[in-house]
Amino acid sequence: MAAYIHSLGYPAELFIPKHRWDVPKPDMWSLSGDTLPPGSGILSVGILSPQRPVDSTWAQEYKSVVDSVVHEYGCVVTGNRMMQVSVISNFSINEIKRVAKLFCLFEDVIDDLEFKSELPTPDELPPVESVRRNSILENMDDDEVMAAIDKARNVSRLRLLLVPFIEVPGLSYESIYKMQFVDHRSKTAILFNSHPTTTCGDKVVHFMELMATFVKFALDHDDETIENCRPSLGVFFDEIIRDEKLAHCYDPRLSGRAKPGLHHVETIFPGILSGRFALGYVESLNPTDYP
Repeated sequence: MAAYIHSLGYPAELFIPKHRWDVPKPDMWSLSGDTLPPGSGILSVGILSPQRPVDSTWAQEYKSVVDSVVHEYGCVVTGNRMMQVSVISNFSINEIKRVAKLFCLFEDVIDDLEFKSELPTPDELPPVESVRRNSILENMDDDEVMAAIDKARNVSRLRLLLVPFIEVPGLSYESIYKMQFVDHRSKTAILFNSHPTTTCGDKVVHFMELMATFVKFALDHDDETIENCRPSLGVFFDEIIRDEKLAHCYDPRLSGRAKPGLHHVETIFPGILSGRFALGYVESLNPTDYP
């Protein structure tokens, strides 16, 4: 599969870590794999995209690779909890706090967006964990949550507040909550896990654009503006996202009116995007035998 992605014109490699501190190369597609239980006939494959500047032509590359790989290998979704979108930058602690505040206020609104599962049967894994209603924040009102975020002195303290450690068998810690903060060399990656895993390149790109625009709003506005936002679909799409095509993709008030096809939004800031997916494909010696 790595060779196939390379044949499309994009560098790719099989990532086999030799040490626990090894990480994939940020400038190429990285693949990892493991077999599901014997007799399943499904090979589980993890695909990590390269990191690309938000203002680059990343969208066409991501869509092309996802759609081509899915078509060539007959990939299917094996679980809803296997897709992450990362926005990576040299965020200051105050910028990360503003993103955290905005997410806590709008978590329920994001949950109501048109995210549809592609699984034919219920997922064996539990739903993604809430940040706003975790064990620490669940009994606080919004003003108390905003004040608690303000008091966090660094990212480590912010994690303790927003994503307290819990263990879910079958999931990495980064995949458990709807939002997560991960140290990424000298930068910080803000991960979003709300969207069910998809085999559609358009949907991958749209969700990456959506969350990059969401983060940009937090970076462009001060704490007072964010804290005064009243969570609703209207505010989310009319003031934060401000993109008609993304609204047609995700706004449940416009259900059934989504417009297919790739598009690009004006989301420019000094950050990079990356996506991680885990899909399965039927083992076969002949790619033409895939359903």
